Amino acid sequence: MAEDQNQHKILNTLVNDEKKIIRREVEKQRRMQMSILCSSLRSSIPFHLIKLSVSDHIGEAANYVQILKEKVNELEKKRDKLKEIISSSMIETENELPADPSNLVKCVNINLIPDGVEIVICRG
Repeated sequence: MAEDQNQHKILNTLVNDEKKIIRREVEKQRRMQMSILCSSLRSSIPFHLIKLSVSDHIGEAANYVQILKEKVNELEKKRDKLKEIISSSMIETENELPADPSNLVKCVNINLIPDGVEIVICRG
């Protein structure tokens, strides 16, 4: 009977050790994945915003995302104003009937690009 209890304790110890090893390995993999993600985040933010600690990187990245959102909103407003100006000028030109039809604006494409805005105007 004592031998059965001893074997049971040994078995429990082995099972617990195995569980600890598995938990340790899972945690190690999680830390490695977080390290990779933090490195990727750090490479995505401008160099002058990079601080010493990872928590600073996350905070600065969040601030940078907010700044980018504000810039996008500003650019969208500018784009909408340009579209209004172009559409109002097209209405005026339709009423005036220009002497040279090739001067009419056929299309306007406004695209956001990484470094700013690209505006393409097609004529006659």
